[in-house]
Amino acid sequence: MIVFLNGKEIATEHLLLKEFVAEHANADNYAVAVNENFVPRSDYGTVQLSDNDNIELLAPMVGG
Repeated sequence: MIVFLNGKEIATEHLLLKEFVAEHANADNYAVAVNENFVPRSDYGTVQLSDNDNIELLAPMVGG
């Protein structure tokens, strides 16, 4: 399956967001959005990825 991580095409066999994020980043340091929808960390284990999904890892910013 092909997904896009921060705009970069990546082939993956992971079907759950939790598995994908664990392989590509330290989830504790990022917020995650799939197809422009924020995903709460508690839902990572239930979100199924699909071909051509857009996954964004967003680093938190300090200040306002």
